[in-house]
Amino acid sequence: MSNNNGFENFSTQIIDMLVDTTLKKHGTKLDPEKLDSQDKERIRNLVESLKQSVDDLTRVRKEEENQEKEKG
Repeated sequence: MSNNNGFENFSTQIIDMLVDTTLKKHGTKLDPEKLDSQDKERIRNLVESLKQSVDDLTRVRKEEENQEKEKG
């Protein structure tokens, strides 16, 4: 369980870094007063999509590791 929490924290940090890097690349700053609801929703969707991708990758890797353990 502890390992899972560490991974979730790591995933969150990666997502934050990706979003920050993307925003900086395009010269964008998050100013809550200047973001309309559509922009906020796009950012939420991007973060959720990235999170889902990381979760899917993690699940696949764990399944592969379990299969390797069963073979070995």
